[in-house]
Amino acid sequence: MRDQVKRNKHVGVRGVSVAALAMAMLSGSLLASGAAAQQVAAADGVDEGNAIVVTARRVDERLQDVPIAVSVITGEDMRRQGIDDLSDIAERTVGFSFEAITPIVVQPAIRGQTNLRTTSPVQNVPVYLDGIYLQRGYLIDQALLEVQRVEIIKGPQSALYGRNAFAGAINMTSRAPNLDEIEGQLSGTIGNYDRYDARGYISLPIIKGKLAILGAIAHSQFDGTWANAHPLANATNAATRGNLGGWNKEAYQVRVIAKPTDSLTIDAEYIRTERSIDSVPGYTLATSGTASSRNTLNASPVANAFGVTENRLFAGEVPVLPVLVPGETRLPGLVSDPRAYGLKGPTQVVSGKVEWAPEGPFSVMYQLGYTQAKVNARGSPTRDPLVPLVLFGTNFGTLFDSSGNDSSFKGWSHEVRVNYDDKGPFRAMFGVNYSRTKDIDSNGSEVAPPNTLIQPDPAAFFPIGAGLPFPTAFFQRNTYLQRDEDIWSGFAFLGYKASDALEITLEGRYTIEDQRIADYLVRQAAPNNLIQAADPTRFSRTTSYFTPRGTITYKLSDDSMVYGSIAKGVKSGGLNGNVPLVSQREYQNESNWTYEIGTKNSFFDKALTVNLAAYHTDWKNLQTNAVRLQADGTAPNFTAIVPSLIGNIGGVKVNGVELEAVWRVAQPVRLDFGISYNRSRYAEGSVSQRFGASGNCDGKVCTTIAGTPTRVLPIAGNQIERIPELDARAGVTFDGKFGASNDWYVRGDASYQTKSYIDEANLAWAPDRFLLNASAGVTFGRFSFNAFIKNIADKKYISSSLFLIGTGGALSASYVPTLGERRTFGLTGAVRF
Repeated sequence: MRDQVKRNKHVGVRGVSVAALAMAMLSGSLLASGAAAQQVAAADGVDEGNAIVVTARRVDERLQDVPIAVSVITGEDMRRQGIDDLSDIAERTVGFSFEAITPIVVQPAIRGQTNLRTTSPVQNVPVYLDGIYLQRGYLIDQALLEVQRVEIIKGPQSALYGRNAFAGAINMTSRAPNLDEIEGQLSGTIGNYDRYDARGYISLPIIKGKLAILGAIAHSQFDGTWANAHPLANATNAATRGNLGGWNKEAYQVRVIAKPTDSLTIDAEYIRTERSIDSVPGYTLATSGTASSRNTLNASPVANAFGVTENRLFAGEVPVLPVLVPGETRLPGLVSDPRAYGLKGPTQVVSGKVEWAPEGPFSVMYQLGYTQAKVNARGSPTRDPLVPLVLFGTNFGTLFDSSGNDSSFKGWSHEVRVNYDDKGPFRAMFGVNYSRTKDIDSNGSEVAPPNTLIQPDPAAFFPIGAGLPFPTAFFQRNTYLQRDEDIWSGFAFLGYKASDALEITLEGRYTIEDQRIADYLVRQAAPNNLIQAADPTRFSRTTSYFTPRGTITYKLSDDSMVYGSIAKGVKSGGLNGNVPLVSQREYQNESNWTYEIGTKNSFFDKALTVNLAAYHTDWKNLQTNAVRLQADGTAPNFTAIVPSLIGNIGGVKVNGVELEAVWRVAQPVRLDFGISYNRSRYAEGSVSQRFGASGNCDGKVCTTIAGTPTRVLPIAGNQIERIPELDARAGVTFDGKFGASNDWYVRGDASYQTKSYIDEANLAWAPDRFLLNASAGVTFGRFSFNAFIKNIADKKYISSSLFLIGTGGALSASYVPTLGERRTFGLTGAVRF
């Protein structure tokens, strides 16, 4: 993004020692439960855990009283530190990571458990905004919203949060209008790489104490930090103009709260975002073929059917920037076709909630939710987009991977919840939830003349409908699946306080899922096979499951508690569509059982908060890449592609420990620290089908074994890919007051994570990284100024990486590292009223 055209530019956006834990608990040393990250500064002598209220168990509770590991980022933290998105939050939260492989393909992960099939229609860590489930990753963009806090809730939460809260949940709470007085804020941010933000909100009490409305609007634009070496990168009509990784985004937010009586609250909210996100900064390492005109890999030489031997895999540390191979004429640095972009399109979230809380032990709540999005995307997947793709003697030009283009999502939800709490030994909650979704998954590929701004032929994404033309182009729309779901669930929570110190809680949810899929890319029978079928191929499945959770909490004192929990997490299965083998048309739920012990404590008159947790997770029935077979169960021909789909193969064992602490050393000095260690290993019997079918292993770098119906690669004992084994963070804040109503702060923080493997064979890896950030600010009454700098050392690093094998036929492989942001800084000025 460059200059004023930015207004028009889109934007590419490890065992755990239980004995050690027991010793720590008996010695009364620094114990706790993986919580309290990035908390707001509290007054001297005040437990910062007391200052934070969370809704991790669907009711308001003090953070230090919740027997769950919860990390919290407040809205003030986000504004002070220049936190833009969940990637920034992950950098400041141990045990949590967030991959943005592309703006459409985002992968949140908690405690070493990530989506192994990146194109899965659901995540194993759901995101909630004000109680509404945002099912698709591209619905997530809280950067411009007026957010009060973000809770990272760790461990399975399927009992209370429902489907797909497999490894945990992300719970975002937005700002509510003030019923009693006018308040608001206007702010603006300027920064390097053409960063310009403007935002504001106002809260008005229409009827004091009874009715209030909050309106907010925000705009943000940014050019990205990585230069694009393509000759047309700065062309006026480029989709990704200037640098890579930028954006142009707007958000609109309206929330109304009415309290006609003391016992009745009505809460309605509407949020809309408009986003244009650039192509992400990255490049490709690959075998020679569609992704690269030259082989750029370094290991596992294997000959093809014509006797040509070349490297088929990459082993070792993947370089941050491409290294040219002999004879390669590619421009140095990152080269992305400027006609490509990361994401364009609107999203909407609507919530309506009514809560009746009369005097007495009971309260009732009903919430309606609606989410909607329609997105487009076009990727630049080749190593050198200036070199045309030539197949069978035909020059096709520049290839674009338009996975996700013309995709959409729409979801409705209804929930009724009844709470009971008479302040006696028992408290309870029970409820019913119904949700309905319509998910369009559209993918394809496009071509256009190289080194021009001529757009791909729109006919590649031809209209869908019975009797409409079904073209036969080599590069065009190749997927159009409509998934419809109806999900019913009933859930309950029961707490029994046996004494002032001991409480036992039981949670559970029973879920019934009806799923249907329609594959619209079906041709009419000959001789009318150039039109789309009158009726698409349809499949359905119904499944049900129960997800329990049990917890025992014991208070050692008013300032210390220990807990133990057992919980089951489930990630929904689904349908693959019209595939030849009947048994592969659906895949099953994956599940885990997690066993956790932990403690939360305050010391030194509440100046020090220390939380510790240790856990073991047994993850089974992995949803991962399986080879798509023929109708008789035999393997197809792999010359053009090793076809894959979602299947259930193997398992993972996770052993982990997590520590977080906050210490108010003195009135002006606060330290915070966290470390998380997750040993995530593939379980006995786990194999990779795609490695075996593709034939890339030479018997030295990796060795496959006989399988059914293809060879497979044993991966038991390997670390799960795309997840660091250890991550840690530390920060120090100096703050104070001067004058009657003025204050100041200075903060520095550091984060570290170990290397992460890119593939399940554990051959290639992204290196470890250490990042430094800082922020400072001053407030003069209603006016405030905050400065931030992220990645102070201008570290060049790989933030995530995609690995593909067999997508260009047998013996093919490609690695696509995505780069993190370089040094950015900015200054924000704001006025409150």
